[in-house]
Amino acid sequence: MSTIPSWVEEIFQLPRPEYPKQAEALLTDLIWRSQGSILSGGGGQPSFLKELAKLPRSSKKLPAMDRLIPQRISGGNPDIIETFPIAQTSPITELISIVDYTPAPTKALLESILAPRSRGDRSLTCVPIHPQAVVLQTLHGLVNKPEPPNMAEAIEVVGRLGGSDRKGAVASRFLQIVSQTTRANEGLTGLLDAMFAHISKHVWGTLPTLPCAGYVAHPFVKWMVLLLISSFVLQLWFSQMKRCKSISRIY
Repeated sequence: MSTIPSWVEEIFQLPRPEYPKQAEALLTDLIWRSQGSILSGGGGQPSFLKELAKLPRSSKKLPAMDRLIPQRISGGNPDIIETFPIAQTSPITELISIVDYTPAPTKALLESILAPRSRGDRSLTCVPIHPQAVVLQTLHGLVNKPEPPNMAEAIEVVGRLGGSDRKGAVASRFLQIVSQTTRANEGLTGLLDAMFAHISKHVWGTLPTLPCAGYVAHPFVKWMVLLLISSFVLQLWFSQMKRCKSISRIY
């Protein structure tokens, strides 16, 4: 077999062929690390994933804070951060009036997005059907490695081979489709959009303050909140522009 690289390998350099078993990990990494996602940083801002990794833990022997999993199962590393227990404590009383001693629907919502378990898995994964759900897991946590292959880059390279016009186009177009949110009072869809947003905000704000993270007033909290607010404003602006276009078509 020839060891001379082809022109495709020279122009489009794919990461080494080491891929996770869970299909959900591919989409998760695309949202976290693609240039088309706000989480990847850019414009002088660091990426969310790198800022998570900088959060100090109580011991240097513990895995970095960028290893997030929804839920650990038998045989899993007990030192990796589980996000489902954090998400289940999200306050949603401003969205739903709950009678005393009635369980909140948060747990049911989270369990509904759990992916099928594969043989040998050490943690459960979730399907990121909503962009806000990406905070519940990272590729680093699912494969339990400090530097897993960049799946986002691989997907974007395949997109370029298929005709996309720039790096990050795959993630950008995907997020444009799934980020069209509704208001909380617009039926079940609006309620789910609002719940995912509340859960995401709660998890983002809680991660740096965990006792196991050794919280020392890391500036990531303030920076993250400001970026989430700007992201919300942009989403609101795009939805208004879309509404104006639809009105103009009618008239």
